[in-house]
Amino acid sequence: MNAKISEILISSPFDSNLLNACMKSENIHAGEESIMASIISHAIVTNNVNLLNTIKIPSYAVIKSKVGNAYTLIQGNFCDSIWKCIPLQSHEILSPEKQKRIPIIEAIDHIETYHCYISDLFLKFTKNIAFVDLKKDYLGKDTTITSSSFPLLPLTVFLSPKALKHIPPNTVSDMPSYRLLAENLLHEAIHQQVNLTLVEKDIFCAEYSSELSPKIQIEWRKKQGIKRNQAWELDRVLHAITVYVNLVKFRRKEVVLFNTDNLISQYIKSSLPEGLDALDYLSKSLLLYKNFFTENGYDLVSELRKKALVEISKAKKLCY
Repeated sequence: MNAKISEILISSPFDSNLLNACMKSENIHAGEESIMASIISHAIVTNNVNLLNTIKIPSYAVIKSKVGNAYTLIQGNFCDSIWKCIPLQSHEILSPEKQKRIPIIEAIDHIETYHCYISDLFLKFTKNIAFVDLKKDYLGKDTTITSSSFPLLPLTVFLSPKALKHIPPNTVSDMPSYRLLAENLLHEAIHQQVNLTLVEKDIFCAEYSSELSPKIQIEWRKKQGIKRNQAWELDRVLHAITVYVNLVKFRRKEVVLFNTDNLISQYIKSSLPEGLDALDYLSKSLLLYKNFFTENGYDLVSELRKKALVEISKAKKLCY
């Protein structure tokens, strides 16, 4: 077993430094070890000592990219004490047949081959992938996610079949594509990176609370008819800005690298203006809340705004 994972198993689950070590480990192997890293991280975040004594590993398969990097495909349920903490109670984990794993592998290959500038980040923060869908009992009652990841279960990404057709905020393809899935996988890896940044560094002032945070209105979710999350807390907006800065670059490169006569390329190109509008709005809005950040935190927000403006400028040349 990986030495860092062993250290976490025998050490106090209340030490945030161990969480950092677990999430930052470059040598976690796919399979049981990567799942354990995620579960142990969950135990540390939730201070659940008992979980470390009764770790139950869900069934899984190891998938490999063309360059040989290994990832873990979760095929069974996490134990109840973990799953009840994850806000996906209306969804269930699927066990995809080998044929249905192909788009996931193609998406990973796509990132590693054509987006080398960010493939290391992707590999570091994407250890486990779980394919989910809405439970039958919730059809018509809830909305299927596209993709999600959660601070309470680090290193794990949840994807639904929608991830092959939808990229945020509003672009929906008529046909499934591993290229759209690649963006959604990368989207969640960046969220995981931001989660670690918030653990490692003092970004928000000591008095900040996500539950009591002021909220920024998200107009495009209202237009989508999505009832939940129509206004976002400041930490969620910070997440979104970081994601969009990177995804605008991803989309730019997709447009440049691939023939825009291709239908999927057309969808990706058409998604750029919406992504730019969202990035501009969020990065500008967050600057108005300086009092909620530490000095270093506000420097980060200001730097993200600068990066946003650079990406917006470059992308507009492709859009218009």
